[in-house]
Amino acid sequence: MEQIEKNAHYTLRVGIVDLFMLMLKDWLWMTVFCVATAAFGVFVAFSIPKVYRSNVMLAPEEAQGMLGGNVSSLASMVGLDMKLGTNDAIYPEIYPSVMHSTDFLVQLFDTPVATADGSVKTTYRNYLAKHQKSTWWNDAVKATLGAMKPKPATTGRPAGVPIDPGHLTYEEDLLAQAVDASIKCMVDKKTDVIDISVEAQDPLVAKTMVDSVTSQLQAYITDYRTRKARADLAYLEKVYDEAKRQYDAARHNYAVASTAHQDVVMETARSMVKALENDMQLKYSIFSQVAEQKQLAQANVQKMTPAFTIIRNSTVPIKHSNMPKLIIVAMFAFLGFFVRTMVLIAKNRNTFIQKA
Repeated sequence: MEQIEKNAHYTLRVGIVDLFMLMLKDWLWMTVFCVATAAFGVFVAFSIPKVYRSNVMLAPEEAQGMLGGNVSSLASMVGLDMKLGTNDAIYPEIYPSVMHSTDFLVQLFDTPVATADGSVKTTYRNYLAKHQKSTWWNDAVKATLGAMKPKPATTGRPAGVPIDPGHLTYEEDLLAQAVDASIKCMVDKKTDVIDISVEAQDPLVAKTMVDSVTSQLQAYITDYRTRKARADLAYLEKVYDEAKRQYDAARHNYAVASTAHQDVVMETARSMVKALENDMQLKYSIFSQVAEQKQLAQANVQKMTPAFTIIRNSTVPIKHSNMPKLIIVAMFAFLGFFVRTMVLIAKNRNTFIQKA
């Protein structure tokens, strides 16, 4: 009998009615727990600095034909990703990865910003480093970690030395992380509509930075799309200048020889003038062809430049984007209710433990 008792299994089965009766008897302490945690929630809610969010919605130009675009849209509806008729290595789905890259973030450091009240006018880097409010628990964590961690070996970058995205200092890396955390980019796979948002503790700074991020992304994509076309145009401009120089020289030589030998009837002189005229015509033909190719290259650069349609412009946000304080207080009150309930179950575990 003792052996059977030792091998018996026990389970914790909490009955709703029994638990409710325990909570009813413990209503005073239950109220104290909920009120205390709710009061702490109020303190926490008012300790969180206000954050404002500004966003832009834009649609990039399609880089594929009509048939490919239609097939791709149908494929996206069933969860497939088909990029037909395009050679682009950078398409809307990877724009978020581009925006979160170190090269992209570093270019935002020196963006000039100003607060809505006009009290601060500085760069985005200095705004994040010197004009940010922080919660008391974040300050406590930073102080604790700062005391435990050794100081980094990398020091600040000397004045005038440009930032190397591949070799950031400790402070620059923290700044890049802060900028990265403030930027959000979502792409609708069905429509390729891009939603870019930036959060900041000042509404005007949020709008300024979302405009800067959008402009930077457009410049990045434009540079990528037109890189080869611009290289071809630069080459043709050099060829054009050289062809024009040779044509001007040939025209000058022909004009000088023609003027000097206009009254000469010798066959040798006439042959020389004729040869200079032919050379001038040849140089002109080459110059005309290069000039035409240059115009085509200029048109190609314009053709390759992507167009972005702004669906919704950025605005200075009026309301903050923080979680409502009432919800924070309710969450802490529920936490107090949950903790006290667990305490009740632990204290009265003998009531709920049954043999399996």
